[in-house]
Amino acid sequence: MLRSTLTALLMTWLTGTAFSQNLIDFHPAATFGVGGKPAGGVLFDFTGDGSLDLAISSDNPNKIEFFANQGDGTFGAPVALLTGNETGPEGLAAGDFNADGHLDLVVALFGTSSVQLVLGDGAGNFTLGPSATVGVEPSVVVTADLNGDGFVDAAVNNRVSGDMSVILNNGAGGLLSAVTYPVGDQTRCIAVGDFSGDGVPDLAVSARDSRRVRLFKNIGGGAFQIFRDLSMGSILKPQGVAMADLDGDGALDLVTASSGTTPGQEHPSVFLQNNGGRPNIWVGPVNGTALPGVEPTGIAAADFDLDGLIDVATANAATNNVSANKNGGIGIFTIPNVFAVGSNPSIQVLLTGDIDRNGAPDLVTINEDSEDVSVLLNRMQGTVSVRSPNPGRGPHLLHPASPNPLTSSTSLDFDLPVAASVHMAIYDVTGRSVRTLERRALAAGRHRVTWDGTADHGGQLPAGVYLARLSAGDRVETQRIVLAR
Repeated sequence: MLRSTLTALLMTWLTGTAFSQNLIDFHPAATFGVGGKPAGGVLFDFTGDGSLDLAISSDNPNKIEFFANQGDGTFGAPVALLTGNETGPEGLAAGDFNADGHLDLVVALFGTSSVQLVLGDGAGNFTLGPSATVGVEPSVVVTADLNGDGFVDAAVNNRVSGDMSVILNNGAGGLLSAVTYPVGDQTRCIAVGDFSGDGVPDLAVSARDSRRVRLFKNIGGGAFQIFRDLSMGSILKPQGVAMADLDGDGALDLVTASSGTTPGQEHPSVFLQNNGGRPNIWVGPVNGTALPGVEPTGIAAADFDLDGLIDVATANAATNNVSANKNGGIGIFTIPNVFAVGSNPSIQVLLTGDIDRNGAPDLVTINEDSEDVSVLLNRMQGTVSVRSPNPGRGPHLLHPASPNPLTSSTSLDFDLPVAASVHMAIYDVTGRSVRTLERRALAAGRHRVTWDGTADHGGQLPAGVYLARLSAGDRVETQRIVLAR
């Protein structure tokens, strides 16, 4: 019933006037070579200047290249770090693993079925660090504090062995032995986010040939249990996967880049989490507009048009382009705008972040066949709209942040009319939680939290637009904050 209702809503939106203008627009792609066959990448500020830099892994030769942002959305000449013969570096993710205040990397090495730390010094220099054995042919890696000890951990999906591995930080800049969990045939991507709403990060992994996305709930101490399988049906095969609040109800939803067994079934597929008094009730898949023959692989979720709603973009391997889908407000998406990139952007991760520091998220594709990277800079700039998931519910709880913009720290006051369980967090424009400010039961009255522009791992976040999100009881409010450097 819920699925048929959502399908009917989709048709109404697509045939109506709500989508007559699609505001998502990017400049033509700027493409540059990477000196090898690229296999993974990550955007992160490794020089500490407030701009997002770029790291790209290549498996021929086996290396990681670091491209420093020049401050205007362009990148300088790369500095290479060799990972060793036949290591096959692929997925990359950032985090301060040794707690020295500088961002490091973790790289998935499919050739040796392991992950390895790449330690940064904050000045753009990197050295190889400790490693840990995982499943067979790891591909996409994510980072978060998975066991709540204040140190960054990692998790990776393993393509050939059909599982995922969780690798905890030993607290001294090293890695503990991996713990592996079954997923399904040909795992393609992994995503991290608190879909259960209990304040600790959960995991989702796509299994292409099993035609499902498996959800893993964090049960504490860095351990996980299989929570639910989201079935794609008998036709669709999921590739890239992302978690974001797509319908604005305060709960994380899930979207995959999906292909079918016959042409005409290539589109983003959405699973909405119904948060209206029934947490962890999932509805879907609800499929976006199909673009026959595009073969979507990587996916990114971000507010590309700055209207306060999370949009979706896919990298399309067969047609060498990116499809950008505007969110209509209930997790249903438009006929996409399409932007040309390099040849075969087949990696399961589509990178997004504010590269040129204009307040709008940009995109980066990793193009395997043309051995290059394409940067799509967003034409949007200015301020992001903020929409409340529960309008008309009385006076706002959350007061304006002060100062805003902030350079060193800002304070956020909020009023509780009654005692409530409170969760206050900072999100970037991709919808990713970057800093938890408060999570506990509080008494009625006025309360204050302070944010100093850092992430949960302690590292400085890049300048840009962020959202403060307050959840108190059944109320959810958000507010835009500008971080200036």
